[in-house]
Amino acid sequence: MSIYWMSTIALYLIILGIIQMKWKAKNEREIWTTPKKQNWVQSGLMLTAALYSINNAGLVSGIITTHGISGVYFLWSGFIGVFIFPLVFAPLWAKLNFLSENDFILKRYRGKWATYLFHFRAYYLGLIIIPIILCFGYLALIDLIETLLPMENKRILVLVAVIGILIAYQSSFKEKSISDVFHVLLFIAPLVVALVNAYTYEHPEPETFFIPRNTESYSFNSVLIFIGLQWWSSTIYDGSGQQAQQLLSKHDKFFALKAATLSKVINIFFAIGIAILSYQALQLQLGKGDAAYLQAYYFFLPDVMHPILVLGLFGMFVSTHQNLCNWAGGMLYSANKNASKNTIQAKRIYLILPAVVALFFTFFFNALQDAFEFLLGISAGVGPVFTLRWFWWRITAKIQLASMLGALLLYPISILIWNTFPSLELLFNEAYPFHMLFISCLNLLLVLVLAFSLPSDLDHQHHLQFKGLLSINVKKSMLSLLWAVTLGAMLFVVLLVFWVMMVR
Repeated sequence: MSIYWMSTIALYLIILGIIQMKWKAKNEREIWTTPKKQNWVQSGLMLTAALYSINNAGLVSGIITTHGISGVYFLWSGFIGVFIFPLVFAPLWAKLNFLSENDFILKRYRGKWATYLFHFRAYYLGLIIIPIILCFGYLALIDLIETLLPMENKRILVLVAVIGILIAYQSSFKEKSISDVFHVLLFIAPLVVALVNAYTYEHPEPETFFIPRNTESYSFNSVLIFIGLQWWSSTIYDGSGQQAQQLLSKHDKFFALKAATLSKVINIFFAIGIAILSYQALQLQLGKGDAAYLQAYYFFLPDVMHPILVLGLFGMFVSTHQNLCNWAGGMLYSANKNASKNTIQAKRIYLILPAVVALFFTFFFNALQDAFEFLLGISAGVGPVFTLRWFWWRITAKIQLASMLGALLLYPISILIWNTFPSLELLFNEAYPFHMLFISCLNLLLVLVLAFSLPSDLDHQHHLQFKGLLSINVKKSMLSLLWAVTLGAMLFVVLLVFWVMMVR
């Protein structure tokens, strides 16, 4: 390793060390919630760091280089709902003064079922769902290390384990409010340079991405499921999770709207940029799979920027890993607050626990797309419940719990049906689109049946109390929701046109 590499890495570690010492958390509020003295640009960059990491880049790379042009339907169909959170829900979350976004359940619902749901979601997400998402990052980090260093797989896992636990321990929001901004800026610089060089690069042969080499396209039925079903079925558009956690207690709806919108715009740029680099890797036969975008990066960047690239990618892993550990740790701590010791060190145990569980899940997935499809499968049909619970008072704690359990139980049934009836492959050339269709439809049917057959547990007084707390104007919110989906659909169409023009 050259002196330049070593000095660059040393400078990066010194900067992080200064941040950790100067902005160290001193109480539980500074661990679980963002600082109150924060501008909307800083908050937007923190949200960006929470939502985009090397696992997103690896997922895009794997799908583009495996499925060719049809892969963008899988990836970019989610842009149809990308503006729902900034325009509709970000201002609502900013008015809530909770320690964890999971505390919203105890305000929205009441009674013993609200308590059951509160604890179930804390443990289900904190010890299963979020560790699986953390597993994405570990898989992407393994790809990064394998690309850079010739190491045995076991040694890589040990290294990832140590890194993951150390990062999780430093996952307080006070520390992250500075380091996240640093990492996003560090990630943007090499991406911009690589895209400029890719644009000016003269290809030695005509580009023929419409008949991509060594790729297998999704079937037409699968594409229809991505566009018509996937984007709303399994995505939690009300922002419950990392996005909501970062906007709690801001008490300024315009602050929240601007910060959330900025993060979405930057994330769209990241997604398009990595897709272009992945496409270039396919065209130039630089590589294939989750790590193909890394080969494109190395091809289009000058040598002097290689250490900056590595630190930028690692920094985004660090920021996303910290956000996920903080989100999971906040829920677990909130669910066990009365039994927890009142020391900062004891509270940080809840930050480490999800990272340790995630290492266990790493052994069960070989590629990012496998893990991502599994996660979407066990959450299919849940998305509409999280959106409707803000406005439709027939959504109760029982129904939200039933939808979460329904997707989890329907997933193995869907696998059994797929394996029992081989003729389904004539309609779907892969199992995942069938799983999405089967689970989404049955789970949504379950929710509707329960909603119209069970009484609401909210009386008029509780309804008004909740409505007054959030100042929800249902009609205005529905119009904002419609406008957000319209903007997202327009963005989706524009991106497809852009992609077709680029690959010609």
